[in-house]
Amino acid sequence: MIKLRHAALVVALAVLAGCSRPAAYVVLLDQPDRPGSAVTFTNQAGTQLVDKPGSGTGADRADAKPVEVFAVTEKDLRDRFGRAIDSQPSMPKSFMLYFQFQSTELTPESKALLPSVLDEVKARPAPDLSIIGHTDGLGDAKYNYDLGLKRANEVKSMVTALGIEPRMIEVTSHGKSNPLVPEAPGKADPRNRRVEVTVR
Repeated sequence: MIKLRHAALVVALAVLAGCSRPAAYVVLLDQPDRPGSAVTFTNQAGTQLVDKPGSGTGADRADAKPVEVFAVTEKDLRDRFGRAIDSQPSMPKSFMLYFQFQSTELTPESKALLPSVLDEVKARPAPDLSIIGHTDGLGDAKYNYDLGLKRANEVKSMVTALGIEPRMIEVTSHGKSNPLVPEAPGKADPRNRRVEVTVR
């Protein structure tokens, strides 16, 4: 059994007998956007934790104790797991777009990120987008839900104007219920006035 922590990206394949590696092993791949990833290799004879990217463990048989963690070179990875790695779907990419106070107008810096969203969509064979609107904590829940939805729909209009198909896009609002930054009562943090765009 292989257990993952923090959605670790792992490759696992049976390899030819007689190699210096176990007959079956797993390798933890580097994920810069997910520090702290790990994989636990467990069989009938024991458990071995791998928490360093570019390392692996495994066993020759289900009743053999997992071997000590070993380093795996980039060449080993490509030689043994190249096809498996290449067939992995791309990791989701998120963009944070910020808004003016009580407005559906993007900040100039956020508006400049829209072409990057388009580039990310074009780089994927079958993309879809999630657009989630958020607000700061001022005002009541309904007002902020509606404002978050307006912001999300404004971003949807902008990306469809760039050529992204509307059918690829899911729009929702979290209003003020999911702040990026905690706020004191009566205070508003501009980082909470945002839309999160995730391209998968």
